Amino acid sequence: MKLYKTTSKIKGPSIAIVGAVHGDEPIGIEAIKYLRKNIDLKKGSITFIIAHPEGVKSKTRHIHQDLNRSFPGKKSGNQEQQLAYHIRKIISKCDYVLDIHGTSSKLDRLLITTDFNKNKKRLLSCSTISKVALIRKNKFGKGSLIGASKCGVSLEYGPDKSTRRYKIVARDIEEILGNLEMLKNQRKRHRNKELYIVKDVLKTPKPFHQYKFKEFQKIKKNTPLGKNGKSVIFSSISFYPLFVSAGRYDETFSLVTDKKNIKL
Repeated sequence: MKLYKTTSKIKGPSIAIVGAVHGDEPIGIEAIKYLRKNIDLKKGSITFIIAHPEGVKSKTRHIHQDLNRSFPGKKSGNQEQQLAYHIRKIISKCDYVLDIHGTSSKLDRLLITTDFNKNKKRLLSCSTISKVALIRKNKFGKGSLIGASKCGVSLEYGPDKSTRRYKIVARDIEEILGNLEMLKNQRKRHRNKELYIVKDVLKTPKPFHQYKFKEFQKIKKNTPLGKNGKSVIFSSISFYPLFVSAGRYDETFSLVTDKKNIKL
């Protein structure tokens, strides 16, 4: 783990910005490098955390187990458990946490939260990102970094051929910091969101040839999803898919979500 801290002379919120929880997701590292060079902090403090340098060095998601399923961690556990233990001690002292991730799913930008209390709604409204996924920590978000924080969200970014994707991440974070009044220029709040509430995980048999579907585009009941050999598999429910064929988990079609339009 690598730490860098920026502190203003004026008291204000404390926030942790975390990258590389997964070693094969370098987008957070590039965004943190950019922010450290360019941020003009008005008040409060920022703790930048490169969570898993060894995973980054070996270009692998994890060494022993998924760090984002290892919290609260163990002082004498395996590498990810020890990292989780020490990271939790740092983020538990912060008012807010932003955890940056990349995904192979073809989504643009997404906020992820494990709960929906007053402070979390305020943090979410500080972001221009319109889509929010609610993945409750007592069901699907067990062991996550943001679930171990006082008030944390994940910022998820889909694939992009541009080498400047990290600047979009940095811009999104600057927007949040501005709305928390930590920067000189305050932005406008963005209270209208599309909320996707995760209800289940849709599993598929092996072998499975999946048909093409778009993230967040409603799949109706009895829609053909793909083939298991010569047999066509149909959806038994209507739902909005999230992380379609992300490639991380075997036999998983997507997360199953319900959608609500909300105002924070």
